[in-house]
Amino acid sequence: MVFDSMKNEYSSIKRVEVRVQDLKIGMYVAQLDKPWESSSFLFQGFPIESEEQIDQLKRECRSVFVELKSNELNESKLITTESDDEDLRSVRRNRRTVKREARPRTLSNALPSALAAFKRTQKELQTIHKQALQNKKVDVHELQLTVNDMLVSMQNNPEALLLLKNLKDAENYTTEHQLRVSILCIGFGLFLGMSQEQIRTLGLAALLYDIGKARMPSIVLNKPTKINRQEALLLKNHPEESFRILSKVDNLSEVVKEVALSHHERVDGKGYPRHIHKDRVSRSAKIVSIIDAYDAITSDRSYSKARTTSHAVGVLIKNAGMKFDEFLVEQFVKWLTPTPIGSLVEMYSGEIAIVLGCDSGKPEQPKLLYVTDKLGNAGTQRIVDLAIEIDHQNADQYRIREVLVDGDRGIFVKKYLDKDAVGVSIWNKNAKSSPFQDFL
Repeated sequence: MVFDSMKNEYSSIKRVEVRVQDLKIGMYVAQLDKPWESSSFLFQGFPIESEEQIDQLKRECRSVFVELKSNELNESKLITTESDDEDLRSVRRNRRTVKREARPRTLSNALPSALAAFKRTQKELQTIHKQALQNKKVDVHELQLTVNDMLVSMQNNPEALLLLKNLKDAENYTTEHQLRVSILCIGFGLFLGMSQEQIRTLGLAALLYDIGKARMPSIVLNKPTKINRQEALLLKNHPEESFRILSKVDNLSEVVKEVALSHHERVDGKGYPRHIHKDRVSRSAKIVSIIDAYDAITSDRSYSKARTTSHAVGVLIKNAGMKFDEFLVEQFVKWLTPTPIGSLVEMYSGEIAIVLGCDSGKPEQPKLLYVTDKLGNAGTQRIVDLAIEIDHQNADQYRIREVLVDGDRGIFVKKYLDKDAVGVSIWNKNAKSSPFQDFL
C-alpha cells in the first residue's frame, strides 16, 4: 500500500518531557513548560536546528515536550512520557473542556443546535472578513466561542454538522469554504485523537488561514476563467497577508498564525511562500492543507465545477508524499469513508439518496434519505438503513451504484436539510411546518 512506508514511523511517535539540558539538534519541540504566548518563539512546534535554539530554550524553560520515535526513547533522559503518565493526563483533562452529553443525541435532535452553531460561525466569519477588507484589526473572540460550539456539536452527534456543511453558496465561496474546512478539521481531529484544546486551535486556524484573501482583488478571486501567471503570483501573497493580519490579534495561538503562513507548503519542500522542509511545517498546517484541497475539489468555484469525492480522494492519494503528508492522507481517507455524510448517491434501483450517517459501523452500508423514486421523480420519500435492508430479499436494489456530485440530476442536498427529513421515516418535502424554514 502507498502509505505503508510511513505508517509505522508515525504510529510509534510519542510525546515526552525532556529537561532542556538534555536537548539535542534534530529533536522536535512540540510544547513548552509554559504558554507559548509568554515565550519568544514565533511558532508552536519546531525542530531544533541549532545550538542557539537550545540556548534560547535553556534561558526560557526548565523542560519541554518533544516528539520522539519509540526507538529513540532514552528513559534516563526523560522526565515523563505523555502517553504513559496518568498525572499528566489528569492535568490535561482538567484544562478547559467541552460539555459532552452522556448519551449521543439523535440526528433530528442534534440538527437545531448544530445549525445554530453553523449560522453563528458563518456570521462571525463574514464580519471578520469585512474587518480585514477595511484594514481594521480583526476580533476573533466570538469566533473562538463558535468553534467551541461546533466541537460540542461534533462530539454529541458528528453527523449533524457534517450534513450541514452542504449548505453551500458559490457566491460566498471563500468564507463558506473556510467554514467547511473547519468542520472537517474538527471531525478529523477527533478521529486522530487530538486533545480538545488542540482541536479548538485547529478549528480556529481552519477558519482564519485564508483571511488574507479578503485583501485580494475580487476580480481575480472570482474570475470565471483560469487565472494568468501574474494573477497567480498575486494570489500567492495571501498566506503572508493572512499572517500579517493575524499577527496583530492579541493572545492568538501561534499555531493559528503558522497555519495561515504554511498551509501551502509541501512535504517535498516545493510549496510557498517559504519553500520549507516538511519538518518545519506543523501537523495542523498539514491537516488544513489536505482538507483545503479536498473541499475545493468537491465544491463549485468560479472557474470550475465540483468533482466527486472519489476524484478528490484520488488527487490526495496521487499527491501523498509530494504535496501532502502521506500518513495524514491515509488517515483522512479512512475517516472520510467511501460515502461521506451528506453525499448524494445513486442506487442500483435508479433512486437517488442522501447519506445521513452510519449506525451499523459499516460505512459501506449507511443510513440514507431517498429523495427520488426509480424514475427520478421527487416526492414523498423514506429513510432506509442499508445495514438492515441489505440482508433482505432484493438486496441488489439497496446497493449504492456511485457517489454523485451535489447538483447532479438537478438535486441539491441543501434543499433537503429539513428537520422533518431526518426525524421521521416518511417525509413530504413540500411540508411547510418545519422549524428549519426560518433558518434555511
